[in-house]
Amino acid sequence: MHKGVYCRLCNAAASKELYVKAADLGRKAALSSDSQARRIETQRSNARAQHGWIAAEHPAWLDQETYVNRILPSLSGLTGSSIASAIEVSLGYADSIRKGKVHPHARHWWKLAELVGVAEDLQTAQSGERIS
Repeated sequence: MHKGVYCRLCNAAASKELYVKAADLGRKAALSSDSQARRIETQRSNARAQHGWIAAEHPAWLDQETYVNRILPSLSGLTGSSIASAIEVSLGYADSIRKGKVHPHARHWWKLAELVGVAEDLQTAQSGERIS
């Protein structure tokens, strides 16, 4: 196969061949022992963080209702990358959070509340009043 300008028909064939090669390389890289080791460590770290999160150690207002009614609507105005950076997740997962397709673990709600400015209401919540 030559590397140059292709006609419309040849370009389709060349593109298909290159795509198949690229997919094969990507699959091999994703299945490498190094990649698998990184995935395992990430899963272990996430499991430790989820099991170590204790709701009683966080403000009473930081609950599912507050997430859905106060935090989630404000996330649509942020970028996926700002969410990903704040809670240290992948860009794809952060974008799904932003769009409301998934709800993150409760351990992320505080950072997200800070990100959208809801956490500033903490003083009101600490005085015993319920935020709505």
